[in-house]
Formats: sequence, C-alpha cells, structure tokens
Amino acid sequence: MPSVNIFGMAISDPEIHSVIFDLTKSIAGHSDLETLCQALATSLRRVVNFDDLGVALHDPIRNEFRLHALSTNRPRPQEIPIPADGNPLAEWVWREQKPLVLASLDDETRGGEVIRIAREGGVRALIVVPLSNGDKRLGFLGFGFVHPYQPDDHVLEFLQRVASEFAVAVDGYLARNALQKERDRIHALFEITTALVSKLPMDELLHEISSQLSKVVAHDAAVLVRLNKTTGTVHLSALDSPGGVPFER
Repeated sequence: MPSVNIFGMAISDPEIHSVIFDLTKSIAGHSDLETLCQALATSLRRVVNFDDLGVALHDPIRNEFRLHALSTNRPRPQEIPIPADGNPLAEWVWREQKPLVLASLDDETRGGEVIRIAREGGVRALIVVPLSNGDKRLGFLGFGFVHPYQPDDHVLEFLQRVASEFAVAVDGYLARNALQKERDRIHALFEITTALVSKLPMDELLHEISSQLSKVVAHDAAVLVRLNKTTGTVHLSALDSPGGVPFER
C-alpha cells in the first residue's frame, strides 16, 4: 500500500484519512478557542513532530492578527497581537492564500513580529498555512521547528487539509462568539432602557448604567454631565470605576 512520508513518518493514505477524521472529531463541539487549539495540537502530535503551533486570527477592526501560540513549554495559548501592516510573512500568506515555507530562519532577512517571536522561542524553521473557510479568510496556522526543515509537497498538502478542517471549527467558534456578544449588547440595552424609565435617583441611575455597560464595553469610569438651564452651571456626576460609588461636582 502506498505511503506518504510526513515529518519523518511513513503514513499510508488510509492512515491520513484516519488522522483527518480523528482531527475533525476532536475539534468538534469545543466552545472556546483555547480548547480548540489544544485539541488540534493533541491530534496533530500523533503524526507531526512540530515544536510550536501558532493559530493567528485576523481582527478586522484593529487590522491585526491575534496569535495563540502553543508548545511543550507553553501548554496554554498566549494571545499575542501582530499588526497586519509591516509584517511581510503575515501579509504574504494573507494576500496570496498559499502556504509559506521558511526552511531556515538563520537565512531569513525579512523582519516583522512573526519572525521575531519565532526566533525568541528558539524556532529555526516555519511552515505557515492560510486558515480559510471557503472564501472567508480567518488567519493562518503556523508550525515551528527547533531545527531547519524543508517539507515536501505531500507534507504541505497534508497541512492544508488540516487547516481546512480546523478553519470550519474556528469559523463556527467565531460565529458563536459574535452571536453571544450581540445578545449581551441587546440585554445591556434593555436593562439600561428599563433603568431610564424607572425614574431612579441620579446616583442609582448612573450606577445601573455603568454596571450594564461594563458587561459589554470595558471602561474604567463613567461620567454624566448635566446643564442646569436656570443657573447655567454644569454638574458632573461620575463613577471612579464600574459599579463604584457615584460622586458629583
């Protein structure tokens, strides 16, 4: 039976299908990105002798990638922001939607956060694969090696198939996360509206609005400025922190 050599291991076509099937099962149903990444790393380590795994998701609002990195030394994801602009590696993979191989970082002259982070982690070779679900671009999947490594076409094909399966799960996670945030915003708006029509005293009203906003918008203080039309003076009501004690000036 024909086999494919992947990362130094001879794997037959049925075994590759088995790995992909097991990968799909292992990442299905996870509700957060951390367990998704851990499930991916656990499944792939059956056949992939990588030292670092990076999942970078694109944030269109900030125009940056959020890198979630795992390795034997970092079993839990670390979220690292990487600007989309000024990082040649990330820019190229994002634009071309093709895998990129850096067989030896010792010879790499391009800069950027991805290269810097890899080198600081002791990585000497990188394989970066685009992470997309159909036409929807999500980010990229990176594999780091502590020794120089040049993969063949079979390895790249395998990793692209892995990335395709993982992208479906990540896309589902992002959709659920966006839906939950929208529900939280609607609930906060409902509670704020209820507080506004309940004729609460000003200090209680400000406290309630700040408490509800803190659930959907991170902030350190809430301020309400009111104009007294009779005297022409301005009154400042503020909370030094969400849920704190109001004071007025």
